[in-house]
Amino acid sequence: MNPVYLVVLLISIVINIYFLSKFSEDVKSTIKVEEDESYIPKLSATIGDSPISQEIDDDILEMLSLQQYHESVKLLIKADLNDPAITQSLKRLVLKHIQDQLSDGYVGSAIELLDELLSYFPNEIQFLKLKSTTFELLEDFESAVRLIYEIQYRTYDLHKKTLALQDARNLSRRCIDRLFNKGDWANVSELTTLIVSLDQDFNYAQFHLAEALLEQEKYINASLEASRLLDEPKWKRAGEQLLARILSKKQNISQIQLKKIGQQYMVDGLITGTTEVSLLLDTGASICVLSREVFERIESSINAKNIGDTTVNTAGGTIVVELYQVPSLQLGHHSVENIEVAINPYLNDSFDGLLGMNFLSLFNFRIDQQTNKLFLQDKNKHIVP
Repeated sequence: MNPVYLVVLLISIVINIYFLSKFSEDVKSTIKVEEDESYIPKLSATIGDSPISQEIDDDILEMLSLQQYHESVKLLIKADLNDPAITQSLKRLVLKHIQDQLSDGYVGSAIELLDELLSYFPNEIQFLKLKSTTFELLEDFESAVRLIYEIQYRTYDLHKKTLALQDARNLSRRCIDRLFNKGDWANVSELTTLIVSLDQDFNYAQFHLAEALLEQEKYINASLEASRLLDEPKWKRAGEQLLARILSKKQNISQIQLKKIGQQYMVDGLITGTTEVSLLLDTGASICVLSREVFERIESSINAKNIGDTTVNTAGGTIVVELYQVPSLQLGHHSVENIEVAINPYLNDSFDGLLGMNFLSLFNFRIDQQTNKLFLQDKNKHIVP
């Protein structure tokens, strides 16, 4: 036989053997898939040690990256039927994926996946907690609170119930604080009313409910909610202080803390709503006074207007001083506009000036020597004793 033909024949035989072998492998692989559609063999080895488990992890990660959430959940269900231990491993994988989505700001995708998961695993606590977190991120605080409190009823394990209640209270605190910091009193009261209805022993919510009602000037309801704290040893003092605030605001009373120096009292005030001054409370002074040194330091910021000279009586006798008008002097939430202030060049003490009767006489006022507080109230009302 011609040597050339012999070589061609040998090459043909080798190629046919290769393709026949390759076809046989493909057939075996296809049969294996068709016989076990779950891709989850029953393993006795540890999940982390199994190469097949890694293959499943890779499959589900690919599905998640392609947002094939329905297929991902189907894989979890099949795993659950074959080996619950593998299912827990896969659930942890999915949980991490959701947490990464939330961290990266993909809340919508996280919600879509969680809804798919919860349609098949409605009592899975970790999925429920993450769903509640998505509501919180979207500032749907009412939905977040309702769901987080519901979790404790999805288990009979007392320890898990306790942990679920702690999670509910932690999330509720965060939601309350976010609304409170915004000054959104209407939504604070609505949210805390919901929380108290779900958790009557959660005094943090009870306290903020009363505070929110106070800010909305709903004094009767605020007093009722605050009084519920008086039977709680840890919250009794806070409840009493809140009730005092409610009463003060209801009667339009400013309670201003005084600093006692010997037999005299110092009080902090605001000129023009921005500039702090420390004044000696002096019912014997007919007019408010600032020292020359303090006045020169703050003059540019208080928009004072010179209106001439006047005489004032001092311990050293009668002196002539400059008289200025300032836009306002405020103590607590009571303010006097366009008030006259004398500038005393000889006043050089540890205080900035004197609080005189041209301010105090415009209000009912009382000094409580037990608490070192000054009470101010509009004159058309009766100040508390």
